[in-house]
Amino acid sequence: MKEKALLWLVKIVIVIMLLCGIAFNIFLAPMTATDIGSKGIAIIIQCVFQWLVSMPCFFVLFWAWKICLEMQNGRLFTFENAKRVKYASIALFVSILGFLFGEIFFYILGWNRELIVHLIILIVGLTILVMMMVLSHYIYCAAKLQEESDFTV
Repeated sequence: MKEKALLWLVKIVIVIMLLCGIAFNIFLAPMTATDIGSKGIAIIIQCVFQWLVSMPCFFVLFWAWKICLEMQNGRLFTFENAKRVKYASIALFVSILGFLFGEIFFYILGWNRELIVHLIILIVGLTILVMMMVLSHYIYCAAKLQEESDFTV
């Protein structure tokens, strides 16, 4: 696949993920809160929790978009992109930690009956986090090599 087509595909995936995240927070999160028999303030608390936990994920999509723009300009292996991936992994870590503590709290209150499903989601998030940390390290190493090779005559 050509680089230009690949970049368009990545951008389409980013937009789809953004729309799915917004749709989940608007439509699905309130339905899951009402499915477990919650009333009033519990539904509001769970919906606010979903938005707070998902906000770092929207920042991850923003940084992914910025990296795509850098790739369009032929600058993939830069220290700035390594920092962006590192910041994205930190944001994802914050989201995962908030998700974990929130789900445990909701389970203690009896508001969460699907703890196993949420733990699977947590494991998937941790896997993505580790891959992002590795990617950040590789981009940093590649930027360092590229900088050294630029000075070579």
